[in-house]
Amino acid sequence: MKMIKILFSTAIFLVLFLIPVWGDNYVVQSGHFSLINDFKWLKSDQLFFSADSDGQVKIWDVLTSRLIKNLRVSHYSVEAIEVHPKKSILVVLVRLRKGFELKAIDWKTGKELYSRILNERPLDFKFSPRGSFLVLTQTDIQSLLVFDAEDGTELGYLKKAYGIVSYFSVSSSEKTIMVYSPSGKLSYIDFKTGKEKLEKPLLVPLNLAHLQISGNQLFLAATEGSKLMLLDLLTGALICDYELPNISDIKISEDDKEIAVISNSGRKDRVFFFKFDGKSLLLKDEKIEKIQISSLLYANRRVYFTDDMNRILYTDVFLKENVFSQNHLVAISDLAIGGDRIAVGNSEQIIIFPIALIGPSGTTVTAASDIKYEVFDNPLKVAVGLEFLRSNHLLIWSRDSLVHRFVDLNLQKGEIANDYDEFQSPLIQLEVLDSKILTLQKNGTCKILDSASLETDFQYNAPGMHKINFVSNTTLIGARSQLSQLGSPLLMINPQTGETFSISDNSLLCYDIAYDKFSRRLYSLSAQEKQGRTETVLRRHYGRNFESETIIYSYDGEDLNSSLTLDDAGRYLFTSIGYDILEWNGIKIIPYAHSEHIPRSLYLSKDVILSLNRDLSISVWNRKTRTKSIDLYFFEDHSWLAITADNRVYASEKGENYLFKTDY
Repeated sequence: MKMIKILFSTAIFLVLFLIPVWGDNYVVQSGHFSLINDFKWLKSDQLFFSADSDGQVKIWDVLTSRLIKNLRVSHYSVEAIEVHPKKSILVVLVRLRKGFELKAIDWKTGKELYSRILNERPLDFKFSPRGSFLVLTQTDIQSLLVFDAEDGTELGYLKKAYGIVSYFSVSSSEKTIMVYSPSGKLSYIDFKTGKEKLEKPLLVPLNLAHLQISGNQLFLAATEGSKLMLLDLLTGALICDYELPNISDIKISEDDKEIAVISNSGRKDRVFFFKFDGKSLLLKDEKIEKIQISSLLYANRRVYFTDDMNRILYTDVFLKENVFSQNHLVAISDLAIGGDRIAVGNSEQIIIFPIALIGPSGTTVTAASDIKYEVFDNPLKVAVGLEFLRSNHLLIWSRDSLVHRFVDLNLQKGEIANDYDEFQSPLIQLEVLDSKILTLQKNGTCKILDSASLETDFQYNAPGMHKINFVSNTTLIGARSQLSQLGSPLLMINPQTGETFSISDNSLLCYDIAYDKFSRRLYSLSAQEKQGRTETVLRRHYGRNFESETIIYSYDGEDLNSSLTLDDAGRYLFTSIGYDILEWNGIKIIPYAHSEHIPRSLYLSKDVILSLNRDLSISVWNRKTRTKSIDLYFFEDHSWLAITADNRVYASEKGENYLFKTDY
């Protein structure tokens, strides 16, 4: 065992700044942290709408690049969006666990207007040019569905069997709809009577994809196999084509003189730019290359696109890329509460706050001039877990697959007191109980270490173990995957004798546990199969050997990133199962107020709960009112913000730069 005592980076003490604003609406300026699936331009208001796989839609001012609103649409991925041309109606396509949901939202108020569950992803959906209708196509012989755009009522238009329609375009008068069928036929249909006005066979091979119609309605751009094709809409004839394999998206410029195309080559996506003179395509020499590009958009004579870093970029007149938006929040990997301190960690820094920042109940904040915080360099330089050993000692352990160690940081001296690296695989858990340190490695090995000497008191291996807890000095309980149909995901271990036996439980996977030493109840979060579906279940286990159980709460679907925690008195259990905070008081489940931030890991301190959220923020909750009182944000330039429920803002020196006042 290594015993190293080295000089640690001297802590930086900084004073909070208070921005005296009450009642104003502020938006934190940061981009997407997950994959951007779609984005649209509302030309009339000069707004961008971008949707991501975390279930968020962000609204941007195109001219200033300011984020003006952030909408939490779902906890599932938003796959595609459409924006009403005149009213504040946003339609989103959400990928559910099974199937899809088409949901309309007033993007100014956030109010849901209507929704519809779909068994499969629609081939296409769009608002009509004047915004009277929402049109959807599906893989059915009666392919077209038409809804009232404002209330979602299904209308009786286009009910005939036109065959599968893979693409459509409604005329500016909303009297005619042009539809394309994979059979190679373009049909012009009276929107309300459903009668075909004109049928035009295209004089090209069948099965066109990625169709786009020019703004002047004169030509169609599409792909067929490995070719980019331009077709005359008046005659159906081929204008020109270009050999380009693996095309995934096509966009036509506002003046119809340029075409941008995403093509995949090997492990990278490329954007190719073509000039079009009405007769032929001319490939420009310039092109953009990224690992992943999910969407293209022409707006204000620029091409906007997304990349693998979840940024929105745009090209200038020289086709050089510029950043429109990017994520500025750092990935907080863990936090810990010890006495009157809160520690927050990311791969670069450890930040120590006084508990006074959030007040005794999460509702009041001490005067800013009295609050200081400390910043330490992260000695492991990777994502870390945190655990207070004593009031002035913080254990910092690696969550990285390549670094297998933890250090003991003396906060008072700014020195590493101990450095321990005797692990064979990555750590997935480290906890402190009295004078013992409990660790669990990814290979299923758990160790109990003496906190003073770091000598090993006990070691045991159980493959598939996800979590392990002290029940007493003579009992450990582990949660793991079920190794066989006859096995159990819960295991009792005697650290004195090494004896083990299973606790009866028929779950497929138990991934979190909490033990109440006062009532001698064990709580578990697990995934189980029920009638062919997976559900996540919160159970209470009791009896001498926890042989009896009761299901407290179940969630239809997998939520394997939720967590459990108990208060010190053992009277209340808290969980984030189902994407909100739930409280179990021994009698019933009580939900906390819904939040736009999805809580994942929960931490308790007296009358408050802190949640480490999926979107990289931290929230503070008042246990008495069950409402959120503060949101905390940490940025890449090492600044941060704390925004209270009544819009008081506390910030580090540069933190206020990430705030923008909005009228929405």
